[in-house]
Amino acid sequence: WEPMLTLLETMELSQMDTESLRLECLTHMGPLPRYYTRIILVCLGPLIMLLMHCVMNAVMYRVAPWRRLFVLKGAIGTWLSVFFLMTIFTSVIPFQCFGHPNGLSTVFKYPAVICSFT
Repeated sequence: WEPMLTLLETMELSQMDTESLRLECLTHMGPLPRYYTRIILVCLGPLIMLLMHCVMNAVMYRVAPWRRLFVLKGAIGTWLSVFFLMTIFTSVIPFQCFGHPNGLSTVFKYPAVICSFT
């Protein structure tokens, strides 16, 4: 069902899931660069919001950005809540392992990385 598929793809993007961006089409990235890309995208959120805030105030409202600073504060507060959840999700990725019939365990998100907690 197409609307549900679109909703699920949108939810992947909101979780900063870099695999949903299909970056492999542009360049080959190993597990470690994909993990770092996810962390960088999480940290870029407030900078992107600040830029959008300045542009929207200049173009749509024709006021200085500091005149509507309460809007930016609310947006960044929401981002911090989302950021906390994304940080937790990202930090537990290396610990989500699954076993194989040959006895090895690999990271669920990055099957090329072997889990060894010994």
